[in-house]
Amino acid sequence: MGMGYPKLSVMEQTPVINTLFQQGAISKEMFSFKIADTGSSLFVGGADSSLYTGDLEYHDVDTLLGFWIISKAALYLNSKATVSAFSTIIDT
Repeated sequence: MGMGYPKLSVMEQTPVINTLFQQGAISKEMFSFKIADTGSSLFVGGADSSLYTGDLEYHDVDTLLGFWIISKAALYLNSKATVSAFSTIIDT
């Protein structure tokens, strides 16, 4: 099951998350992961609020190159931005 955009897809297909949203199978065009030594999971259509604290941060996604690229990202350490306004690729 691919999450990459058509430019990266061997079959040049729309990511499954977008297809599920377009078909009405999920209410949000969103997915989230819990990555752990044990008990890892994929949540399709949102996020499992029992697995995190605080607020989610949303970004527009630039799909031109086929990756999940966000701009204006920031890295925080002890609640202080140590690096900001950079682009990054979200990948598992």
